[in-house]
Amino acid sequence: MSFCDRLAIPESLLRVKVDEPIRFADGLLDFEEDVVVLRSFSYVSHTADAQTWEMHRLVQTATLVWLEGHGRLDEVRERFVHHLRNAFPTGQFANWPVCRILFPHAKSTAEQKPVNPSALIQWASVMYHSAWYALEQGDLNDALGTATAAITARSQQLGAEHESTLWSIAMVVSTYRSQGRWKEAEELEVKVMETRVRVLGGEHPDTLNSMANLAATYWNQGRWKEAEDLISEAAEASGRVLGKTNPDTLGRTYAFHQIGRHDDSQPVKKCCDATEE
Repeated sequence: MSFCDRLAIPESLLRVKVDEPIRFADGLLDFEEDVVVLRSFSYVSHTADAQTWEMHRLVQTATLVWLEGHGRLDEVRERFVHHLRNAFPTGQFANWPVCRILFPHAKSTAEQKPVNPSALIQWASVMYHSAWYALEQGDLNDALGTATAAITARSQQLGAEHESTLWSIAMVVSTYRSQGRWKEAEELEVKVMETRVRVLGGEHPDTLNSMANLAATYWNQGRWKEAEDLISEAAEASGRVLGKTNPDTLGRTYAFHQIGRHDDSQPVKKCCDATEE
């Protein structure tokens, strides 16, 4: 509880499985017994929802001090990060109810960066998923902050060219685009695309996705010809690799036509034979 946001702490986050005891370094403590003790001293209390808890601010602070004094701070922090990583889903629409409950605790975790490399990778995943949810909710400042934190941690632990690092950069790009910061978005998108071309190959699906995103950024800056050339290349390769009827291929073909209509110097034309009959 000490690493959570002190309000509305979901019980599901406090135990791996219901009624399964949690093992600490100095013995076996049962969750239910612990809660009885904490409630008897009014250290924690149920909210209106019987499945969530609140912890007094002073109790939370005192517990952190106690853990640090007994050399247990890193151990418990890492366990909490592990549980939160397993509980926090992606930011897709279907997951919003769960994300909404866990998001305050992810924000609290942003200030509790672990030292252990494996825990740090899990922490970065929490940051990435929380950035995804924040972006979907239009909370652009939180999205940018947590996505940037994920980039830093993943670059350190996995490398600058690791796919997880590139996805974190792409999350920052999406945030920049939502803020209308097209030039900054373009610079990062070019970096991601060039890295994927070098590491994954020019026709890897992730590379093609980067090409399509960069084309959209060109389009939003009124750079019709650059956008048209790039989306045409992505559509051709997508047709070869994914098939003519693949949703991504069809989407890129449609985007090609839409971009062409905005380029007065270029007539609207069919996409390449690889993507259209």
